[in-house]
Amino acid sequence: MKTLLYEIYYQTKLYMRAKETIFWNFAFPVFMLIIFGFVFRQNKPISLKVGVVNLDQSIGSREFVKGLYRVPNFKLSEGDSAALFSRLKNRKLDYVLLFPKGFTKEIGQNRARFLIYKSDPSPIVQQIAMSIFKDVVYRANRVVTKAAEPISFKEIEIKSREKRMRYVDYFLPGLIAMIVISTGLFTIGIAITGYREKQVLRRLKVTPLPAGVFFAGQVVSRCFLVLFQALLLMFFGLVLFHTHFAGNWPVFLLVLSLGILSFVSLGFAISSFSRKTETAVMVSNAVFFPMLFLSGIFFPLSSMPKIFVTFSKIIPATYLADALRKIMVYGEGFSHVELEMGVLALWLAGSLIFSIKFFRWE
Repeated sequence: MKTLLYEIYYQTKLYMRAKETIFWNFAFPVFMLIIFGFVFRQNKPISLKVGVVNLDQSIGSREFVKGLYRVPNFKLSEGDSAALFSRLKNRKLDYVLLFPKGFTKEIGQNRARFLIYKSDPSPIVQQIAMSIFKDVVYRANRVVTKAAEPISFKEIEIKSREKRMRYVDYFLPGLIAMIVISTGLFTIGIAITGYREKQVLRRLKVTPLPAGVFFAGQVVSRCFLVLFQALLLMFFGLVLFHTHFAGNWPVFLLVLSLGILSFVSLGFAISSFSRKTETAVMVSNAVFFPMLFLSGIFFPLSSMPKIFVTFSKIIPATYLADALRKIMVYGEGFSHVELEMGVLALWLAGSLIFSIKFFRWE
């Protein structure tokens, strides 16, 4: 145990010796969080998804709904109340408009009112939506009569099953996943290849230091460094953007540790067949950048072409980012990240088998 602790200390000190390491692994992720957080903090929605429940089904309500279809900001869908309210609670709709029976009749009595159901929209969405709704009602009233306002609406808020997520909430878990990926691929894959190229592994093999202790020191030191980086980013997210941690710490640490082990083992696999450091750098970059941009770390997969979404389902970075996001943002427990952990475990096992079979000391 004493030898292992010394090896962890030595590997950490060696890792932190280079100044560029401190910048790229600590300052650069914080810089990215600040830049992306401020840039996308106020991003406005392009359109509003609005459901329509028309219980009246008379000429007045039908004409009003036709007018809604002409509003460029609305993406309308009509249906029954149960289905649309379920979609609203799951945040698949922004609003649901309900036209009660007798709506057309009450227009003539200057008391027609439809209901607007919302589910905790963001302030910007709320501001844009209310401006559009008021304009639509105003125009409809001008068509009916110029002397009165026969049509009005009432807002009703219902509780959502899903927490509203800002971009910075989405981005922070992805940034932590990026740190895990880069640590495994670059600080392990390239470092081990460099040790082999400089004959360090060859000399190490004949020393009393057990090989298992050497590799355990590499892995554990990286685990501590990634954990520190994750806590640092979470601190800046809390201070600058008021993010919060909604999940369970043991589950978070378990997923983070499994992610580190998976990508560290992938780094070892890369070093197993890389004869030179330059080769390890090229292979690591070839693996890192597709994972970085096709795993939903920066942008939701729903905004990508289908071919990219299909590819994202086979790479481990997607499952690590999704698991961290479920825990940190939605507060999900172990039972909700079993699939993600299973995929990471499969990548861990496959990379270890490959590394053990093809690893060379010299």
